[in-house]
Amino acid sequence: MQNNIWLWIVGVVVVLGIGAYIATQGGVSPTTPGGESNNTQLDTASDSNQPTSLKVLLAAGIAQKCTVSSATANSSSSGTVYLAQGMMRGEFTSVSGGQTVESHMIVKDNTSYVWSDMMPQGFKMSFGAMGSGAGNQGGVDVNAQANYSCTPWAADQGMFELPASVTFMSAPGA
Repeated sequence: MQNNIWLWIVGVVVVLGIGAYIATQGGVSPTTPGGESNNTQLDTASDSNQPTSLKVLLAAGIAQKCTVSSATANSSSSGTVYLAQGMMRGEFTSVSGGQTVESHMIVKDNTSYVWSDMMPQGFKMSFGAMGSGAGNQGGVDVNAQANYSCTPWAADQGMFELPASVTFMSAPGA
């Protein structure tokens, strides 16, 4: 049992670390389906691709699909974030040392669900606590600025359904 808990903790740190890496390496151009900015905090006449955070994207309430990617000499990370009606789904891929890791995150009802294809278990925690220090040791800082490229998206509610094949448990300290 003790070994399982440590495996879970390591798995969550890996998944959240990938998300944090992507978020801190990556501009956002949140737009309405008509192509206009819907967030005055991000709106300028000369630059519609300003950095923003996952928290700002989610709060904007705009149905959009955003991509972000980064690379270093030894690794690369990319992700797609789907947002609609106060919900978010993130699909992330990270490659390092020849190993590819797929990780996922769904946020709905102010709860964040995180899992990886490497394990049949995932973690859940308060989305509001992410990035605040509470239950976020080495995890995603939802307030971190990143460069996202966003386009309008016809929301598919099925994207926000939790996978039946993953068992979620509360993250330690969450």
